[in-house]
Amino acid sequence: MSKLTINISGMSCASCVSNIENTVKKLNGILTINVSLALKKGQIEYNPDEVSDNKIKQTIKDLGYEVFISEAVADLKSKKEIEGNYYKLISCAILSAIIFIFGFLEKIPYVISFVLVLPVQFWGGWQFYKGFWKNLKNFQFDMNTLISIGTSSAFIYSVVATFFPQFISEAGLKTGIYYDTSAVIITLVLFGRFLDAKAKNRASLALEKLIKLHPKFVHIIRDSKESDILLNELKHNDIVVVKSGERIPADGIVIDGFSTVDESMLTGESLPVEKKANDKITAGTINYTGTFKFNVLKTGGETVLAQMVKMVEEALLSKAPIQNFADKVAGIFVPSVIIIAILTFVVWMIFGKVFNLALLNFVSVLIIACPCALGLATPMAIIVGVGKASEMGILFKSAGSIEMLHKTKVLIFDKTGTLTFGKPEIKNIIPFKGYLEHQILEVAGSVSQKSEHPYSKAILSRVREGKIKLFEPIGFEEFPGNGINAKLGEKNVLLGSLNFMKEKKIDLSDMNNISEIGFGSLTYVVVDNMLVGILVMADEVRPDAKMAIESLKNIGVDTVLLTGDNKTTADKVAKELGINKVFAEVLPQDKAFYVQQFQSDGKIVAMVGDGINDALALANANVGIAVATGSDIAIEAADVTLMKNDLLLLATTINLSKKMMRIIKQNLFWAFAYNVLGIPIAAGILYPFLGEKGFLNPMFASFAMAMSSLSVILNSLRLKR
Repeated sequence: MSKLTINISGMSCASCVSNIENTVKKLNGILTINVSLALKKGQIEYNPDEVSDNKIKQTIKDLGYEVFISEAVADLKSKKEIEGNYYKLISCAILSAIIFIFGFLEKIPYVISFVLVLPVQFWGGWQFYKGFWKNLKNFQFDMNTLISIGTSSAFIYSVVATFFPQFISEAGLKTGIYYDTSAVIITLVLFGRFLDAKAKNRASLALEKLIKLHPKFVHIIRDSKESDILLNELKHNDIVVVKSGERIPADGIVIDGFSTVDESMLTGESLPVEKKANDKITAGTINYTGTFKFNVLKTGGETVLAQMVKMVEEALLSKAPIQNFADKVAGIFVPSVIIIAILTFVVWMIFGKVFNLALLNFVSVLIIACPCALGLATPMAIIVGVGKASEMGILFKSAGSIEMLHKTKVLIFDKTGTLTFGKPEIKNIIPFKGYLEHQILEVAGSVSQKSEHPYSKAILSRVREGKIKLFEPIGFEEFPGNGINAKLGEKNVLLGSLNFMKEKKIDLSDMNNISEIGFGSLTYVVVDNMLVGILVMADEVRPDAKMAIESLKNIGVDTVLLTGDNKTTADKVAKELGINKVFAEVLPQDKAFYVQQFQSDGKIVAMVGDGINDALALANANVGIAVATGSDIAIEAADVTLMKNDLLLLATTINLSKKMMRIIKQNLFWAFAYNVLGIPIAAGILYPFLGEKGFLNPMFASFAMAMSSLSVILNSLRLKR
């Protein structure tokens, strides 16, 4: 499957989104399509063997929308539209005010109002007529349909009253003009769309900030000379010089110099981080004080920053399940409103027998209806929330993970590298069979050279400290979560856990003579089926772990420890942190089983881990949470990534998801409530109780419609706090 992300111009409401998605879905080879009204983007997953990207783009263009691949071109067009609409809005507002005042002055000829309304009707309202016409050709409906029919009805009636009043008087109708109604409605809708556009731009500012974090030029050293090149000319293994105050252009390793770097855009952490030789640096971060050189390891789309941008954008373009209902309603909303408006007109003609009244109620129903609020309710909250999360160092992979996370009742922790620093140290060495400590380290270190396990790294660290000579292992074989089997010369070596020793039927009776082992995880060293030593490993618990567990309990989330470590160590860590449920000595492939056990009890389960051995469990959890310092596989399998090693972010992430869902539900409630209450009032349902005071002037209906979508945007922007 291929993935296509495009910028779409010309969308005005949720019905536009529905029209595009439903039409593109009919093409062969389309797997998924998500269109965002708020971002003006679409993301399509498709089979290139069945449909081309050009066919997809042309299908959307045939519906009357403009399609851009270039972000820069789309941004430029968006800015020009906002700027053009501003001047159009000011002009229409001045003309509408004059027409409105003339409506109260009986001596002003109708024809003057007619001349003044023409620019408003056909220049200010051209975008609505253009949208209406493209929809008519495709037998589709959206917000432009309602506005065009409503304002045109008022305008055409007024034209007849101005130039052919006899037709109206002969029909026994009261002569009157509604140029002010048409002009003010168009002006108010333009005003609402202008505010919407400004607010949407503000909401998606976080993504724009991430995109603009790359510098344009880079100082590089080639042929022993420093020169400046464009960022896109940078290559792997180039030597780059970063001076004080400059942004770092790529991911790499410091090779010379010392400085402090602001990584807040990456981790949300405001304090600068010291960088020296062999430290990793990341594109987009800011060099504070010194000058240093670094070796480029990743450029362009490979960098952590590029991956962040990609994750944020995909989260914004994805849809939460809660949005599905709103999308279904939006798909039938406009046709339903047109039918209700026609019925309103017919009923008032039959029972009220006043054409003018029937016409105004007809227009009011069309104008007050607002699918925009329905369409923006979910994506606006997602845009603001995901933007806020990225500023705090939290990356959501999809909107669905946000909705699922707020329901989380169980959070499962891996121990090593998650609750602990993941850098165990050898605290004690217990020799057997006459072996000395350095001989045990020689054997254990030699077979550990090809392993990435944290315990292997701890052994090799101790070996380097003691400057112990190592040998090349033969027939190296690693059993994840258990141990290593290899040969050193003619000797067969086993290194691993108690379960591994039991599986290999190793005699461990010599341990009975040991009075004091010390606390920690035990790694057994066996040569030719003979126990020659025990390495006691200890991994320091993170200082923020206990507070993180307490904060999760305070928001009603149960915590579970799931680890491959021995039961004694696991129980001690759990007791220290206040975790009630512990599952120890669990093999990597079995971690997913425990996740599924909790899910079978009807609980929504989140899993947090950092290693390759956590990937399967992370993928099986309802929400997988990875720490960015962990393995690439764990991050890929997870739904949420924490960009800094701060476990307190877990409760923050869940709380943020709850607030986002609360805002979404508020938005949807008010969007539905507005339409459910507004449309009947516009139809005149209050007339039997309030008389003429129960009628809703179309101009007020237009103002209410503009404010409804704006209220959804403003409510969503509260998440920025």
